[in-house]
Amino acid sequence: MVKQAHSLQRLLTRPAHILVPALAGILMLCAGFLPWLDYPLGDTFTGWQLSVDIGWQLRYRLFNYGLLCIVCALPAFAVASKHWRRANQARTTPEREVGGKPGTYLACLCCLLPLALFLFQYMCVDIQSMSSLTRQEIQMLSVINLYDYRIPSQLVQVRPFEIDGSTFVERAVLLLNQLAPGLIVPCVSAWLLLCCQLFSSSASSARSIAPITRSRLRFNLSLLGVLAGVLLLSRPAGAMLCDYQARHELAIGDYTTATIWLNHAQTLNPAFEQAPYYHIQRGQSEYFLHPTNLTTNSRIYLISVYLEQGNYPGAYREISAIRNLQPTLPPWEADAINTALMRLAETARIRNDPRLLRLDLDAAVLPWTQAMIQIDPSNVYAQYLAGRVYYDLNDFNKSATQMTTVLQLTHNMDLQSSAYTYIALSQLQQGKTANARKLLLKAVELDPEYSNNTAREELSGLH
Repeated sequence: MVKQAHSLQRLLTRPAHILVPALAGILMLCAGFLPWLDYPLGDTFTGWQLSVDIGWQLRYRLFNYGLLCIVCALPAFAVASKHWRRANQARTTPEREVGGKPGTYLACLCCLLPLALFLFQYMCVDIQSMSSLTRQEIQMLSVINLYDYRIPSQLVQVRPFEIDGSTFVERAVLLLNQLAPGLIVPCVSAWLLLCCQLFSSSASSARSIAPITRSRLRFNLSLLGVLAGVLLLSRPAGAMLCDYQARHELAIGDYTTATIWLNHAQTLNPAFEQAPYYHIQRGQSEYFLHPTNLTTNSRIYLISVYLEQGNYPGAYREISAIRNLQPTLPPWEADAINTALMRLAETARIRNDPRLLRLDLDAAVLPWTQAMIQIDPSNVYAQYLAGRVYYDLNDFNKSATQMTTVLQLTHNMDLQSSAYTYIALSQLQQGKTANARKLLLKAVELDPEYSNNTAREELSGLH
């Protein structure tokens, strides 16, 4: 009687043993087509658009997270296939636990592999992408400060210019604020497989013991996999450790040793060359070792120091010196100088009026804005700030032109809504009521959270 009861229980649970792993595999296939990373300015990247980079400068577009999700879905389908084959066998012979713990747990770990590699890549390896993410976050937060209304807050509240992406905590905060569905689906797949295994273990009274030879083989393969993973990931991890050791040496004033550690970090991960904070550290070392011989790194370091001290004329003087010496700036340098100019503009605005752009500030803010645009035409904050300044100066054609450029540079709905609003306001000031009404309707359509009360108030006045 007990044996028949267990047989009936196994028959009832077989569909779940087949369908749940199959569902986990299907979810992994779908994960690659979902968004994995949402940049602050509106660009969205799916798993198929993000290349896998583990820090060995072997980055190919074909080797992406979409393909990795397909590969990692195969073990889940293999578990479902084993259960399906077992279900078709004769019911008279006692069957062993289908799939076994090692197989199901391996499939579970495979589902988590793309997420683990993604987090490792953006936390330790891909310094250039994190610098781009930081730059866009600073620009977006600075634009938000220019709004006449509030928009929904971030998951983790941060302020512009308080982040540079140089630490694990800052990188983790940036990734949390850009959380996308594609990063959650692998966790759901792993959870389904884990629940299926736990249910199978509790529902089955018989335990199969794998032969010793198979157990040893699995152990050896697992050990080889762990060793291979450690070797593959050791280089970028070593670069991060060198960078943190360099920070320690800079803090205690040992600049010669700090330079050695910075050189090691750059050798292990050349992507550090694209990070402004890395050059600020190198500039600090170079400045104190050779104070009379100012290099570009030294001047970048001095700019950061002057900004922290509130010495804005000194910061602008160093910016002008770099621009005079180098008419064409490399990406990291343009990023550092643009951020410095943004801080100058924001500081001048906030110190005088925390909400509005005052006319007596336009003479100082506009040249900095034009310099930012000249250095980096894709700087959304600079384009938006210029549009606001021109609107305050009653130059409505230029204001509309700048806001149109903003629309071309970003897909962020909040920013687009505000840009359409000021284009419409410029049209209203020129007597073009019909066009203004269409633009205000577009601004309201892009504002599902009902934050843009400026557009709604203006639109209500046109009815």
